[in-house]
Amino acid sequence: MNDPRLFSLIAMLVVSGAASAQNPAKPLIWGADPDGGIPYVFVDPENPEKIIGVEVELAEALSRELGRPIQFQSEPLKTSSATSNAATSILP
Repeated sequence: MNDPRLFSLIAMLVVSGAASAQNPAKPLIWGADPDGGIPYVFVDPENPEKIIGVEVELAEALSRELGRPIQFQSEPLKTSSATSNAATSILP
C-alpha cells in the first residue's frame, strides 16, 4: 500500500467505523475533490451529475457495512505541502 491517499482513506474508514456506533441514523459526510483524478474519484464522462472511482466504491462499501448513509460533499484539494496527496475525508 504505497499510495498515501488510499492509506488515508482506509484509516478514516476505520476511525469512522468506531464513531458509527454512536448514531447509526446520522449520515457520514464524505468529501473529495472530483478533479482529483482517475482512479480515485472523478466525474463520470457519460453522466456529469455522477462521480465514480475507487473512493466512491469504498464509500458505498462502508455505507453497507455500517448501515449508515454516506453523503458526498465536493471539496477542492487543499494540501499543506507539495508532497501531500491526501484529498479525501470522511467525517462522523
